[in-house]
Amino acid sequence: MVSSSRLDFVFATPELFRAELRDLQELSRLLVARVPETWPPRLEDGSGAEEDKANTERFAQLLAQEPDRLGWSGWFWILKEARVLIGKSGFSDKPSADGTVMLGYIVHEQFRRKGYATEAVRAMVDWAFSHPEVTRVIAETFPHLISSIGVLEKNQFVLIGKGSEPYTICYELGRRA
Repeated sequence: MVSSSRLDFVFATPELFRAELRDLQELSRLLVARVPETWPPRLEDGSGAEEDKANTERFAQLLAQEPDRLGWSGWFWILKEARVLIGKSGFSDKPSADGTVMLGYIVHEQFRRKGYATEAVRAMVDWAFSHPEVTRVIAETFPHLISSIGVLEKNQFVLIGKGSEPYTICYELGRRA
């Protein structure tokens, strides 16, 4: 498990992903944390539900087939003091041949603008760079998601151009010297 000052991060397993999709009470039991009734979180513009479900199913299958993906597929964020699930994140895959990993994150609506995403992204970046094969971390977002851009910039990511999906932009952070 990875921790930061206010958060515990639980690496997703196939069992956790399946519980997230089918039984939030089971997810709560497995995480030993309260799960908001409106889980999973949505992007600031209200979108993302179908994409999140498809990604969760895909990562559950990948992790079941390749257990060495643990940590690279998903993280659940638990607020330590309240033992509540407040967000989730993950890397889109293990490091590529050139050492790149892409991260993504989302915070439940009621826990936004409190610095949790900045803290979580910092923990993810530190964890990724603890693996010597990782040379850079990238993240894509939409230009209208100002809070998401702020999280990346607070973590020293720099804008490098268009993202891989339509209308997205891409930020990167190289390995620190």
